Amino acid sequence: MTAAIRTQELTKRFRSVHALDRVTLEVQQGAIYALVGPNGAGKTTGIKILMNLLGATSGEAEVLGMDFSTSSIPAGIASWRMPWSNNLNCHLQEKSKRCHGA
Repeated sequence: MTAAIRTQELTKRFRSVHALDRVTLEVQQGAIYALVGPNGAGKTTGIKILMNLLGATSGEAEVLGMDFSTSSIPAGIASWRMPWSNNLNCHLQEKSKRCHGA
């Protein structure tokens, strides 16, 4: 099976801060994968790199066969939206007016 997401030694530095430090992962097509960690762990930075909204300092990032380190891919081209995310928010946010149609 082909990898939907692949990173190799993905690193992002903001001056002296290592937001990502040599992250290597592979997510197969059809797999459900979650990034879990404390605030400041680099989850959002990693997603922004995978969406081509932020450049990596070093390493490789590939989404659906598109290699961001060698291709000129428009920002956001690899973005996706979970169509049921509003339903998930309803379960997570009790008494939300938006969820209950008020």
